[in-house]
Amino acid sequence: MDRSEFDKKIQAEEVHDFQVMHKLFLVFALVYPLFGILDFIFYPEHLKEFLILRFVYIPIPVGCYLLSRKIQNNKALEFLSFFHATIAAAIITYMSIATKDGINSAYYAGLNLVGISALLMFSFSWKMFFVTSASVYLPYLLYSSYKAGQQNDFRYFFAHAFFITSTFVIAICMNSLKQLLKKKVLSSRLALEEELFSREQIIKQKTEEATKLHQLSAQFSPQVVKAIREGQISIDESVQRVKICAIFIDIVRSTDKVTKLPEQNIQLCLARFLDTCLTIFLKYDLTIDKFHGDGLLAFSNMPISREDFIERTCMAALEAVDGIKADREFYMKHWMSELQVRVGISVGYANVGFYGNRKYFKTFTAIGTPLPYASRLTSIAEPNQILVNQEIAENLNQLGYVLKSQGQKQLKGFEEDKNPVFELISAPHMLTHREEAKTCPDHPHSVLFLDTNNDGHFVFKCRECDYEESQVGFSDRKISKAS
Repeated sequence: MDRSEFDKKIQAEEVHDFQVMHKLFLVFALVYPLFGILDFIFYPEHLKEFLILRFVYIPIPVGCYLLSRKIQNNKALEFLSFFHATIAAAIITYMSIATKDGINSAYYAGLNLVGISALLMFSFSWKMFFVTSASVYLPYLLYSSYKAGQQNDFRYFFAHAFFITSTFVIAICMNSLKQLLKKKVLSSRLALEEELFSREQIIKQKTEEATKLHQLSAQFSPQVVKAIREGQISIDESVQRVKICAIFIDIVRSTDKVTKLPEQNIQLCLARFLDTCLTIFLKYDLTIDKFHGDGLLAFSNMPISREDFIERTCMAALEAVDGIKADREFYMKHWMSELQVRVGISVGYANVGFYGNRKYFKTFTAIGTPLPYASRLTSIAEPNQILVNQEIAENLNQLGYVLKSQGQKQLKGFEEDKNPVFELISAPHMLTHREEAKTCPDHPHSVLFLDTNNDGHFVFKCRECDYEESQVGFSDRKISKAS
């Protein structure tokens, strides 16, 4: 908080203090006539006169209180308090000098009572503090000095002046301490309020983030949600042009099955197919892009960049085909035949990021040649065949994968290009032992994904927590870590 705002808070506190003190003086106004008992005891000859003065005083604190409730300016409230103190002091000063004892009257003590009440209870500025002090004490001191000079007896004058001066000095010290404490208390309170506000904002922000992440988890692939949560990407970031490996997997003759099989069978088989593919894709840290009817499109190397992204995609394809074959008994029962798929994989540059209007809808997707190219490869693939483009084949040949050339193919939309196509048959022998996809023991819905530890060995990790499992069948093979 800057100085001007702090000063405004101080002024607001002073306004409140003035209003509270004027309310308190209402009580004093009610008991003030009771001091007439002292008039009756000490100066019965002035009883009627002094009672009239005491009752005349009562409207002053009442009026000041009513006005203080309407005034929000501390300067105006200062003047109102000064006026109140001055009237009260003037009445007591008159009563002191009107008695037969004159300046020796004990009523001067009432003047100290007014001074202490006004100077300590009202939050005067230093200027108004001294002005009010003068209005309370100076008339009495001037008159006392004059009468002492006439009587040539200054004993009572000096005694009273001493006590008045002591009261004034004490009031200065107490007022200084009160203002210092008020500022410290206000500073502490404001600091506490700012801290509570800051914590409230943090809680609100974290709640909004949690709500947003919960919504995103149903909209985006888990890798994307994890990257957002860890601050690796932002919904507001611009689209990036990066190299990705796209994979499209499609069910063979699904249209015929949809027209002949019961709807319940179709739903069961599609759910089983998607569960197999999604689990395996997430295991190899592929980002799920979208569904095309009964087909599934995904890509690797975004939002998390990995040097082995091509190999991951191809391993996911091989494992997905094998996983579907392993479910032959289920599909024979519900699909009424083996469920066969076609897979196309392509590598190349694409624009990847959040597309759409944030106000209504955004999606994390990739736009570029690899995605339609993978789809075209799928369209010409045979049942349970995985087709890849030339760059992937050259990459996998160096790693010991088994591939078979399919020659140059005519691909829709890519007629002007030479399209050497290769069939991916199997992975190197050391990778043929595959671990089943697993879930985190603390987050049952989180599929563990394949990553590497600090030694470059394969491990399974959870996207939701730090859980890591090193029991991987091909953990002796080192690969590059996420870059």
